[in-house]
Amino acid sequence: MTATATPTPSSNAPAASTTSSQAKKSNKSRRMVLFTVIALIVAGIWFAVTKFQTPATIELSGLVQANEVRNASRFGGRVIKIYVKEGDTVKAGQTIIQFDAIDLKTKIADAQAALTEAQARRSLLLAGADRGALKQASAHVEQANQQLKILTKGASLEDISQAKTALSSAKLKLESAEAAYKNSNRMVDEGIISQQKFQEIGTSYEAAKSQYTAADASLKAINRGARPEDIRIAREQVNAARGQYQQLAQGAKRQDLQIADAAVDQAKSNLEALQSQLSEVTLKAPIGGVVSTLSVSEGELVAPGRPVLTIIDPKNLWADVYVPEGQLDKIQVNHSVKVVPVAIPDIWFDGKVSSISVKSEFVPDGEGTKGKDVDEQASFKVKVAVDGNKPAHDVKTGADVSNTFLRAGMTVHVELQQ
Repeated sequence: MTATATPTPSSNAPAASTTSSQAKKSNKSRRMVLFTVIALIVAGIWFAVTKFQTPATIELSGLVQANEVRNASRFGGRVIKIYVKEGDTVKAGQTIIQFDAIDLKTKIADAQAALTEAQARRSLLLAGADRGALKQASAHVEQANQQLKILTKGASLEDISQAKTALSSAKLKLESAEAAYKNSNRMVDEGIISQQKFQEIGTSYEAAKSQYTAADASLKAINRGARPEDIRIAREQVNAARGQYQQLAQGAKRQDLQIADAAVDQAKSNLEALQSQLSEVTLKAPIGGVVSTLSVSEGELVAPGRPVLTIIDPKNLWADVYVPEGQLDKIQVNHSVKVVPVAIPDIWFDGKVSSISVKSEFVPDGEGTKGKDVDEQASFKVKVAVDGNKPAHDVKTGADVSNTFLRAGMTVHVELQQ
C-alpha cells in the first residue's frame, strides 16, 4: 500500500496573506469614495443655500404721518363766507374763508385821508408862504402898529373914523372868507379843489378872523381910552404880528419840516398796517392738500389767531421707525423698503429711507424692532418717506393695486432687507 502525502497549513500561508491584503485595500477605496460623495453633497448644499437663500429682513413698526397745517387769521373777525368743507381737496393759494371787512375799509379810508392831509401840510411848508399870505401878514402888522399908536398918543376923530372903517372892512372880509371856507369843505370832498388849495383858503379865513378881532379891539380901545394894560397887550400883538410875518417870509424851519415828515411817516405806517390787516380778511390755503377739519361756521365771530381749518398733504407721507444700534450699519439713506399696512397685510407700498437720526432716542411702544435681543440696545429714529401718489403692490404677485391708499395715522410694518 502506497502512502499519500497531505499538504500542511504551513505550505499555503503565502496565498492566504495575499487575499487578506487585497480585501483591506478594497474596503479603504470604498470608504474614500463614500467620503468624497458626502463632501460633494455637503458642498452642493452649502452652495445652494448661500446662493439662493432669502436675505434676512429687519422688521419695524411705526405710524404713518403727513404734513399738517393749521390755518388762522391774525386779526380774526366775523365769518361771512366759507368756500370749502371737510374732505375737499384744495390748492395752495385757494380762497377758503372770507371775513367781514366793512369796518376795516372805513378805517383805511380815514387813514388815507390823514396821510393826504399830512402830505399837504408838508408840501405847504416846503413851498413857503404865497403872496396872499404875506400880504395879509403885512396888513396885520400895520394894523397892530396903528392900534398901538392910537393907544399911546390918544385918539382923534379921524382915528375913530378910521377904526370904524377898518372894523367894517374886516367884518366884510371875514364874512367872505367864512363863506369861502365853508364852500371849500364841500369842494375838497367832491374833488373839485386840491387839498393844498383848501389849506390856502383855510389860512385866509384864519387871517380874516384875526384882522376882525384886532379891528374890533382897536375900536373898543379908542372908545374907552388907553390903559397901561391895553398898551402892553398892543405891543405884544405888534411883536407877534411881526414874528408871524418874518416866519412866513423866511420859509419853514428845519424843526417844522422834521415834525411834518414825522407826521407823514406815521400816517403811512398806520395805512400800511390797516392794508396788511385787510389782506388777512381773505384766508387762503397755505399748502395744497385735503381739508381734514373745519372748526368755524358762517356768521361766527372768530378771535385773532384762532385756528379755523386744518389741511393735510396726503402725498408726502412718512413713518418714523426705530432701529437698534446693532442693525444700524445695515441701513443707509435712500435705502428702498416695503411699507405694509397692518390693517391690509396683503399689500405693500414703496418706501425710502430719507433720514437717520444722529442720536439714540426713546422707543415708543409698538414702534421697535421685533425680538428679545434688541430690548436692551439703544435705538435710532429712521424716517421712511412714502409717496402717496404711487399705487400699492400685491404681496403675492407684486402687481399694482388700485383704489387703495395709505393714510395718516395708519399703523404699518416697515421691512428693510439686509
